[in-house]
Amino acid sequence: MSPLLPRLAASGAALLACAGPVFAQAPAKVTYADHILPIFRNACLNCHNPDKKKAGLDLSTYQGAMAGSENGKVVNAGDAAGSLIFKVCAPGGDPKMPPKGDSLNDAEMALLKNWIAGFALETASSKPAAASQNKVAAAVVSLERPEGPAPMPGELPLEPFVRTRTTNALVALAASPWAPLVAVGGQKQIILYNTETLAPLGVLPFPEGFPAIVRFSRNGKLLMTGGGLGGKTGKVVLWDIATGERIGTVGNEVDAVLGADLSPDQQHVALGGPTRILKIYSTKDGKLEHSIKKHTDWVTAVAYSPDGRYFASADRAGGVVVWESGTAKEFNTLAGHKSAVTALAFMPGVLASASTDGKISLWDVKEGKEIKSWPAHAGGVEFVDFTPDGRLVSCGRDKIAKAWDQTGKVLGTSEPFADIALRAVMNGERIVAGDWTGEIRVMSSDGKQRFGTLTANPPSISEQLAVAQKKLTDAQTALPALQQAATTAQQKAAGELAVAQEKQKAAQAALEAAKAGAQPIEKRLADERTQLAALIQARDAATAKQAGSPEVETAQRALDEQNAKIAKTDGELKAAKAGQPAQIAAAEKVLQEATAQLAAVQSPSTAPAPAPAPAAAPQPNEKIAKKIEQITA
Repeated sequence: MSPLLPRLAASGAALLACAGPVFAQAPAKVTYADHILPIFRNACLNCHNPDKKKAGLDLSTYQGAMAGSENGKVVNAGDAAGSLIFKVCAPGGDPKMPPKGDSLNDAEMALLKNWIAGFALETASSKPAAASQNKVAAAVVSLERPEGPAPMPGELPLEPFVRTRTTNALVALAASPWAPLVAVGGQKQIILYNTETLAPLGVLPFPEGFPAIVRFSRNGKLLMTGGGLGGKTGKVVLWDIATGERIGTVGNEVDAVLGADLSPDQQHVALGGPTRILKIYSTKDGKLEHSIKKHTDWVTAVAYSPDGRYFASADRAGGVVVWESGTAKEFNTLAGHKSAVTALAFMPGVLASASTDGKISLWDVKEGKEIKSWPAHAGGVEFVDFTPDGRLVSCGRDKIAKAWDQTGKVLGTSEPFADIALRAVMNGERIVAGDWTGEIRVMSSDGKQRFGTLTANPPSISEQLAVAQKKLTDAQTALPALQQAATTAQQKAAGELAVAQEKQKAAQAALEAAKAGAQPIEKRLADERTQLAALIQARDAATAKQAGSPEVETAQRALDEQNAKIAKTDGELKAAKAGQPAQIAAAEKVLQEATAQLAAVQSPSTAPAPAPAPAAAPQPNEKIAKKIEQITA
């Protein structure tokens, strides 16, 4: 049995105990009477009261707030991001509310958000207000990438709906088929992340309970989440990715939804869970259209084919059934797994199934035959998914995530996780996978490079601000010492540079002297030979006047002395030329050493950095940058 299934079937209280206590950021129940009316009274009732009732809106009573204004509802129960009152009160709201005076602070905005997301209770004993009517538009069924830019979230709230002391196991994960986007299921919330920057893009509240399955629509525009509270309730919720608006809710189950999928035309949701009943709902009005009692054990996985002609369901006993979408009639039964099927994934004509028997199987949907199967993860496979280009990604009890081609050839393998790897998806050339401890890694498709981590339990904006402020304070405290150290290092480096430059200059001069070592001797020898020629002329002139005279003898002695001098100089020249190569080599070596030393002193990698300027606090997200600037101003 998959370790995930008993966990999801447990009671909500047990799940909360396992997850750890929730920080006291907001009351367990936010109500109009206790929390929202005081906010309205302080900021809104000057304009929106029974006497003035600007724009036809009276916020002084619960009934007036829920009735809305002359332009329609301002509170969409269960959908804070889609509620006009939340939008206009949020920073940057258009129009800004209140128009004069201070905007609502973070705590007040959090209360307003949690009140609406919690279905707008009037008092602690009130029943939740009815959720807004489903607004799911029909989609064109296509096997090709939709035209235009891939849908990405707009300006969505980043404040977590809940913040827990510990991070829960990763129970729900999905990748957009076309955008660099993943959805991570946490406790009572879904976190959207950009897979390229790893930046959080928005928080989607799921107050119904704990997400067990998340899926993007085939065109990437919608996100579906199924879950609930084990043994109590189950729901499937649909959001518009771009706006974060909650546009649909189906199901009113008596147990958590474990498997669900949205049809490619976005008109139906198929779901199942511990009740063993497979149900098909209309997204238009939320009505139940089919209830199928076929499975003999918990329904653990549901998936629609990309063309919308079929959907498949699987159970904890290893059964896999393919159904006709239009009629919900049984089309094929796929027998092959010996234990619980944990996941299903479709590509055109092919269904992939994963099981705790350790296998991944590929099935021909029309023929009902197994095309290929292979042992994928020792101890059991926990999840499998197709990429738009037909590759597969899986993970399992061996604590590893893997990428495959359709022949079962491994394309990439992650490093082992600390615990059972529960979910893995591929987005472009990146694998996102997580385990029982809640660690979520983002890796290259071959598993060799790790880009970073994500979390299903993100810090609150106030926590991010506190961390940023502490980093700034620490940096400012350390700045004087760093500046002094930089100045000292710069002075030391300047001294070392001067010494190295002088050493190189001396070495260069020595080399030049070595290369020119014989030149002075050669010049002296030439001068001496010139003098010798003059002496020969003088002797010859004296001899011509009178042979044997004292003048001739004197000229001859001078000539002999000059010849001896030349012989000595010639010997010096030969000796100098003989030793010159060794002197040049030695001088070149000294010059090379001096040049290397100078280069080392001048190298950017060894040279000290300039004295640092005052540090700026790291900004957790652009949306809270202004708040950090206000704190650090």
